Amino acid sequence: MFARLAEEYVDFKDMLGKEPPALIVSSTSWTPDEDFGLLLAAIEVLDAVPGPPLLFVITGKGPQKQMYETRMAAMSLTRCRVITAWLAAVDYPRLLGSATLGVSLHKSTSGCDLPMKVVDMFGAGLPVCAVGFECLGELVAHGKNGLVFNTSAQLAEQLGRLLKSWPRVGDELRVLREGVKEFQSLRWKDNWQACAAKLFS
Repeated sequence: MFARLAEEYVDFKDMLGKEPPALIVSSTSWTPDEDFGLLLAAIEVLDAVPGPPLLFVITGKGPQKQMYETRMAAMSLTRCRVITAWLAAVDYPRLLGSATLGVSLHKSTSGCDLPMKVVDMFGAGLPVCAVGFECLGELVAHGKNGLVFNTSAQLAEQLGRLLKSWPRVGDELRVLREGVKEFQSLRWKDNWQACAAKLFS
């Protein structure tokens, strides 16, 4: 599957005859907890304005996948492309490591559980745009290691701004990448002592 994604990337680049596309990745279990309509609406906004080619890869399995794939098939896109994939465990880190930016649409119903997909993305050095909810700030620091959005218009604006100079990495994206490196340097024990140990002492 990873080889097929690589072929899709090359085909998309060759079709447009321009610079290499930016690769944006999101993962999901395709449940109502994640409103992928936000991402698809943002993609339609981005596609209607000038900018670099953007390839969106959405990974995962779940009950709403077919519904969203039907909607994707009806989208008329020119500089953007959306593909879905199910990756083997060994290939998922390779995809994250190849990507330019991550998108998280996880919105906790309890407000207390953090999206592990963001932890995976940070582990691969990937900044994220993440939909906001109560405790997200414990993981995504807006403007430091990612950006937080609440609407499709905000997401479209953030993606357009971060990728406007692609394939050159702009200043804001560079800052977010440095913020992710700082997050990677924080070990579990250090984070426990800073955030949780005092609650149990």
